[in-house]
Amino acid sequence: MWSEDDLMFEAPESGYQTSWTHEVSGNEQKGSVGKEAKFYLKTSGSKYAVIYVDFGQLRSPGAEVRVTAYVNPSGSRNLQFDSHKSMDLRH
Repeated sequence: MWSEDDLMFEAPESGYQTSWTHEVSGNEQKGSVGKEAKFYLKTSGSKYAVIYVDFGQLRSPGAEVRVTAYVNPSGSRNLQFDSHKSMDLRH
């Protein structure tokens, strides 16, 4: 579910789509700094998440897409991040 919310602390109960796409038009200036997309996700196992997607350096050979996701494994719609409970998944 696409969102315009600044603070995404609680996922909605309904209104989710099965897919999401984003296209960058050929009208973007080369090297223009990116765009952001934010949306809520509900898994098939009824877990909720918030996803942030940053598109950087549009139409540049070194373009990047950065995805940040916060998932609540308890099944609660509460998506507030608690740094004291975070896990480092790089190890």
